Formats: sequence, C-alpha cells, structure tokens
Amino acid sequence: MNIPYTPAKSISVGGIRSYSSIKYIIIHYTGISGDSAENEVKFFATGNQRTAGAHFFVGQDGHICQSIKMSQTAKSVPQKRQAYTGGGTYLKKCTSGNSVSIELCDNLTKDPSPAQTEAVRQLVAYIQSICPNAQTFVRHYDVTGKLCPGRMTDCWTADTKKWQAFKAAITKKEEVEDLTKDETQKLIDESITKAVKQMKDYITELISGKDLPPSQWAVDEGVIEAGQEAGITDGSRPQGLAKREEVIGMIIRNNKRAGGDSD
Repeated sequence: MNIPYTPAKSISVGGIRSYSSIKYIIIHYTGISGDSAENEVKFFATGNQRTAGAHFFVGQDGHICQSIKMSQTAKSVPQKRQAYTGGGTYLKKCTSGNSVSIELCDNLTKDPSPAQTEAVRQLVAYIQSICPNAQTFVRHYDVTGKLCPGRMTDCWTADTKKWQAFKAAITKKEEVEDLTKDETQKLIDESITKAVKQMKDYITELISGKDLPPSQWAVDEGVIEAGQEAGITDGSRPQGLAKREEVIGMIIRNNKRAGGDSD
C-alpha cells in the first residue's frame, strides 16, 4: 500500500522490534469529532506532548496515514488498568511492544463509515503481509479497560455487537471468484492467441530487419557499399534475415561478376 508517512515526535516512539514479534492489532479511536487522519499525523509530528502514539490513523473518508513505522514500538497501551471495571482481559499479554495500533478518526459520535471500515480491512491485510503473526484483534478496552474505541465497548453499548461486526468486517478476506471450465479455457485460448501473434510479429520484424541500421563493423568495413557496387545487393534491410532464394541470388550475382559459373 502507498500510505503517506509523517514521522511522530520521539515522545510517541519506543524501541525497534522484529516483525515476527508482532502478535496483536489494536483498534483505538481518537475520541475527537471532525478530525482526519492527515490532521492527526501532523499533530503527533509537531504538537503532541504526551507519551502516546499509534502506527496508523484512518479517517471516516477512508484515508490512511502512518505516524510510526511498524518496525518501531508505538507507545499506545500502558501496562496498567485505566479505570473502569470492564475489559482488560489482555492486560500484560498484549503490549505496545508486540502490537500494531490503528486509530479511528472522527468516531466520537459516529460509527465507522463503510469507507473507513474498508480502509481498515485493507490496512489489516497489509499489516499481516508484513507481520504474519499479527493474528489477534483487540480493542484498547480489551488491554487496559479504557473506553476505547468508545462506541464499541461494553460500557457504551448494551453489548459488544458493534465490535464483533466491525472485527468481522476488517478481517474478511477478499473473495476470489471461481471460474467455470469454459471461462478458464477462454482465458487460456486468449493467452495462446496473444502469444502466437506476438511471436509472429517478432519473427516478421526480425526477418524484415525493419528500421535496423547496419552494424558498426559493417559500416567500418564498408560492407554494404561494396555489395552495392558489386551488384550483389541493393543495400536494403542490412540486418534482415536472408531467405534461401536471396542467398542463392547473391551467389549467382557474385559468380557472374567474377566471370564464374553458378553451377
């Protein structure tokens, strides 16, 4: 994916880690209305004063921006409970060091839009292509008990249906349509036809020597001019392949020039 990257201030960034050590993907929300992914990465690059950060920000419009490299730790979840009595089941299991954090923007009073959800799905697939062990999805709430993302926690809604639906949507793999036997054969036939045409065009061009000037050695030795003066060739197609009839014609013309017999 081509994701714009604006490096966060050092206060947001921890140490270096291997991609294989990453086991969790944490979903957060910024807790702000009307913010965008672009605004958030700029803030964490220049204005942030807290020991906090995230790798990616995703806007309601589906735009994704990166703030911290995945090879670096984002200071995203402390190893202590953050008030409230719910959540926290992954406390000290999921850490800033073994996770990638995704922040949802403009979700204080809004559920994730279809564009935002699809962007996160694509981002998850991208993360997993680089960090194959990142297979467990949690909320910030599941790690420390903080009501984040607020509209998908037990304390905000009667149950976790919104979170379960969102998690199902962002982990859904793209479906690859199965081709019928006839469709598969059609693709094969089209590929063969295209390959044969390309080969014929190549051979035709090779035989004709189209637009190919004489080789440098032929120019240096005056080969083409000598052949023209001798009446052996008209000088056309200097790098074209010669047919048998053309070769025989050159031999006959050369023998006549030398006063010999072509037999």
